[in-house]
Amino acid sequence: MDDLQVNMMTLAEHIIEATPERIKRENFTAADSVPLDTSGVSNTMNWLANYLGDVEQLPSIIHLRSLYNEPLTPSSNPSLSPGGSPLREGPLERSALPSPADWSEFINASNSKVERDLAQLTLSDPEQRELYEAARLVQTAFRKYKGRPLREQQEVAAAVIQRCYKKYKQLTWIALKYALYKKMTQAAILIQSKFRSYHEQKKFQQSRRAAVLIQQYYRSYKEFGRLKPHHRGAAAALVQHKLRGSLLTKRQDQAARKIMRFLRRCRHSPLMDHRLFKRGERIEKGQGT
Repeated sequence: MDDLQVNMMTLAEHIIEATPERIKRENFTAADSVPLDTSGVSNTMNWLANYLGDVEQLPSIIHLRSLYNEPLTPSSNPSLSPGGSPLREGPLERSALPSPADWSEFINASNSKVERDLAQLTLSDPEQRELYEAARLVQTAFRKYKGRPLREQQEVAAAVIQRCYKKYKQLTWIALKYALYKKMTQAAILIQSKFRSYHEQKKFQQSRRAAVLIQQYYRSYKEFGRLKPHHRGAAAALVQHKLRGSLLTKRQDQAARKIMRFLRRCRHSPLMDHRLFKRGERIEKGQGT
C-alpha cells in the first residue's frame, strides 16, 4: 500500500512537470482552498490505482516506438513473428514508471510520420487539463494525508504537555504548602523547647535559692546550738534590749508625730507662742533638744 501511494505521488509529480505551460497558466481553483472531498479523493485514488495496474501490463512507449522504427522482417526481429509477437507473449516484466520526459513526449506528440500512427494515443487540451487537475488533486490529497498523522501527533503531544504542566503546577503548590507547614512545625517545636528550657531553668534557680536559704538557716541553728548557756542568755538579753529600744523609739516617734499634728492645728492661734512651734519642728527634725 505504501509503494502504491508513493507511485501515485510520483506519477502525479511527473504529470504536473510534463504538462505544457499553456495548460498550467490557465485559471484553476486553488486546490488548497477547496475543501477536501473524501469520496472524490477515494475515487481518484481508485482510478489511479487501476491506471497504474493497466500501465504495468503494457509495454513502454519507447518499446513501441522501437517496434515501429525497426523493419518488419522475420530475420531482423524474430520476436515479431506471428508466434513471437511481444503483445502475445506471457506476462511482461514490470517496467518502471514513465519519466517526465516520456510524459512530455507522450503529451506533446509531433506530426512525424511514425508518430502520426500514434496520434490517437495523444491527449487533447481538455484531456490534458483534466489530467493536470487530477494530478494536482492527488498531490494535494497526498500532502494532506501525509500531514494528518503529524497534526494528530502534535495534538496528542500538546495534550500530554498540558496535562504534565497542570500536574507540575499541582505538585509545586503541594510542595510549597508542605514546605510552609514543615517550617511552621519546626518553629513551633523550637518555641516549645525554648519555653520548656526557660521554665526548667527558672525552677532550678528557685530550687537552688531555696536550698541555699535552708542551708543558711540550718547552719545558723547549728551555730546557735553550739553556744554556751551564758552566751545564750547574753544573746537573749541583747536581743531583748534591741527589741525594747526599737519599741521605745517607735513609741517616741508616734508621740512626736502626735505633738506635731497638734501644733500644726494650733499654729494660727494668737494664744500660741510661735517660738514653741519652731522648737517643736526642730525636735521633729532632730536638730534641737
